[in-house]
Amino acid sequence: MSDQPLAGGVCELNLTGGMLTHRTGNGYGITIARSYTKTSTALATFTMTGGLLDQAMMLWYGNWTQNGIILGKVGTMANVGGTALATFSISGGTVTNSGQFILGGGPGATGVVVQTGGTIQQASGSPAAQSYLTIGWGGGCGLYTLAGGSVTAKRNVFVGGLFTSDLGYVPTDIAFTNDSMGTLRIDSGSFAVTNANLYLGRNGTGTLVIGTNGVCTAKDVSLGTNTQSTVRFEFGPDGTGTLTASGKLTVGESSKLEVDTTAYTGNAARIKLIDCSTREGAFAPENITLQGRGFVRQDKDEDIWLYRVKGTVVGIL
Repeated sequence: MSDQPLAGGVCELNLTGGMLTHRTGNGYGITIARSYTKTSTALATFTMTGGLLDQAMMLWYGNWTQNGIILGKVGTMANVGGTALATFSISGGTVTNSGQFILGGGPGATGVVVQTGGTIQQASGSPAAQSYLTIGWGGGCGLYTLAGGSVTAKRNVFVGGLFTSDLGYVPTDIAFTNDSMGTLRIDSGSFAVTNANLYLGRNGTGTLVIGTNGVCTAKDVSLGTNTQSTVRFEFGPDGTGTLTASGKLTVGESSKLEVDTTAYTGNAARIKLIDCSTREGAFAPENITLQGRGFVRQDKDEDIWLYRVKGTVVGIL
């Protein structure tokens, strides 16, 4: 873990209690795994089972100093060719962050979060306007798996890239291109974007997977039209979680909806998949994939449901 100009390396960090913070006055934040040359490889793992990772006080508000936590970073465009891989596993404790939270910063960078417990408070304290959680940033690759615990983000969340216009500046400390790749998977626990928006495929490929007990809420949910965005529901024996937009759901022209009910053993005739106040656009029939029984219905300008015909289907040869 370093913000010094190292070419690469391997690092392991464990936090089991106490507090890890960064309040030295330089505003850099915490970077885990950074590739600093075209030929370097940086590998790092961070395991947190308890304690407090405190980044709630953002010291500067210059462009590049807004990076609170970075998992996987390729230094600049001159360093593209290097690779960086960072994995953050959290099963307990609390993370507070007032800066950006970046998974996979730049081409060749990959950031992975596996959360089975604990609490992450993103854009807490006195956050900058651009204190986003971005899964796949500037041409990088990000994967966030939530299987327990909670995430609360008070600024926008981007899955699959964002634009420099979203940032309000052109990055100079991290390589930045388009075609980011991001996946947010919520198997259980709560992922809440409070009074802010969730974007899929904003500047790349973005996928949201809702598992059996996953809960995902945001003010507005936007599925990108310029690239690729997918929402997938994977049922367990008792059903699936829900995606809720308290405001508007925007469905892009090429957006995909995937539903897998093969593991479901319940008898509900209709199951709400996406709950929204209003909806702009609809999933095209050819972009809806269903494995198992049922059919998808999209209410006019509103919610999206899975309908299942009651009774037993008998095939006669």
